[in-house]
Amino acid sequence: MLLFAVGFLRSDDFAVLNTAARLTANICLDVGHIPSLLTTDVVGLLIPALSRENTDCKRSVLRTLRLLAANDKCRAEIVSRGGLDAVIDCLQCSNEQAIVAAMQTVQALILDSFTAPLCTKSTLQVVVNYCSHTKESVREIALKLLLSASKCSEGRAALSSSGGVEALVQLMEQAGELLCEVVTALCICCRDVTSRQHLRDCGGLKTLTSLLRDDSQAGLHMSIMSALICYYFDETTLKSMVVSMDLLPTLVHHLDKGTLADQWDVFLL
Repeated sequence: MLLFAVGFLRSDDFAVLNTAARLTANICLDVGHIPSLLTTDVVGLLIPALSRENTDCKRSVLRTLRLLAANDKCRAEIVSRGGLDAVIDCLQCSNEQAIVAAMQTVQALILDSFTAPLCTKSTLQVVVNYCSHTKESVREIALKLLLSASKCSEGRAALSSSGGVEALVQLMEQAGELLCEVVTALCICCRDVTSRQHLRDCGGLKTLTSLLRDDSQAGLHMSIMSALICYYFDETTLKSMVVSMDLLPTLVHHLDKGTLADQWDVFLL
């Protein structure tokens, strides 16, 4: 069955290729079959198929690659053979369902060491556009990709130029269990002067300072404090934080509680 399904991935007929990709994907639902598939060069056959114009084929191939990525060895082979780049190229297609499938597959493929292909302005602009999608599941995928991009310096620069900082701020209220990761990403972005400006101008800085007044978010307070330190030489922003964001009373509150004194080493990083 394995050789039968994989063999038809060579077909030039869209209907045959689509059926073969779907059958291969169904085989991958049992992760125990994936090591056997690797011996058939399934990865080498699937990656070129992503360039086919037929949307149904593209979606089926993307699903198969996403399921194959459940195996660490297979995921590494997909990335090493250019599969991640090919999947990211699919984000530029015109079909929304294919774009969503591509985002899901990118999410399955990337690890901290694989984020570089994602970190371009054009790619992240597509992801940012889907942060306002009507479906919550699509918004969550887009958010997770932005969070992955924020983990490297190239990604943070691309976030700044693609509207990613603004998108993260807008998604804070909907982040749920990912709130801590969103706040951490925004705080790290504050190390970059351009990102700091974007955060300030879109109201994100005010949102972060408001979290300092929420004792239920105590686990985020030191990260936020460290981010605020990045504005030390920005006199205009400092005045705004003091005057319109009630920063001084908030800092006094934390000093009274002793939370800053106990963790002052954070500010020395």
